[in-house]
Amino acid sequence: MELHMNGQHPSSQTPAQANRSIQPLALILLLTLAAVLFFVGLGSLGLTDRDEGRNAEAGREMYETGNYISPTFNYEPRFAKPVFVYWLMSLSYHVFGVSEFAARFPSAIFGVGLILLQYLFLTRCRGPVVGLFGAAMLLLNLEIIGLSRMALTDSVLIFFTTLSLYGFWLGLYGEG
Repeated sequence: MELHMNGQHPSSQTPAQANRSIQPLALILLLTLAAVLFFVGLGSLGLTDRDEGRNAEAGREMYETGNYISPTFNYEPRFAKPVFVYWLMSLSYHVFGVSEFAARFPSAIFGVGLILLQYLFLTRCRGPVVGLFGAAMLLLNLEIIGLSRMALTDSVLIFFTTLSLYGFWLGLYGEG
């Protein structure tokens, strides 16, 4: 006779109990799929977008010069984008070396983080099933896949915008 940890026979579990035991596995599978979509072959294609090249070069110059205050492009001041993205790229260059993969790595990390954040936000608002489906829908959005695979500011911006909305929602409706 097979018993679960709570001493019950598997067939005596309520649907809610069975659903709760599947949630962590489903989330792990979802985040694994996100990592595969965002990271596999990340550096196999050259920089394709005009802004992707400019951002990657500004991050490279920051890495090369050690000037983490004033970003440059072709060694001329570049204040068109927030400096945080260049910091992330520079850090990535320190870890992985200067490459397309390293330039795109921060976007991919924040893309996976966005999927997790979407799950947490929707789970808190509407429950774990809605959280999983909402995060899966976001993950399968071609725009999100593309932005998470490019050396652009968008993935980081979307992550922090969503985080601020989640924080606002928690302040308004949360328990503390």
